[in-house]
Amino acid sequence: MDKFNVSFINKKKRMRDTEITELLYMRFVNEFESIYHKSKNIIAVFHHVPFKEMVRYNNKPDWDYFSSFMGL
Repeated sequence: MDKFNVSFINKKKRMRDTEITELLYMRFVNEFESIYHKSKNIIAVFHHVPFKEMVRYNNKPDWDYFSSFMGL
C-alpha cells in the first residue's frame, strides 16, 4: 500500500522509486562508513532483503513476492 499512501518529495517533485532507493542506500552507506572504524561488529537490519541473490525464486507468484520479505 506504500505505492498509494506514501510519497517522498524532493524540491516539490515526487521522487521515483529508483531515486528513493538511491537516497536510502546512500544514507545507509554514509552511516556505515561513519561508524566502521569505531566498531568491532556491525549489525544491520532491513525491512526487505537487501540483495536479489538472497531471494529464492520458485516461479510461483505468491512465493516469489513474499520470499523477498523472508530472505531464504
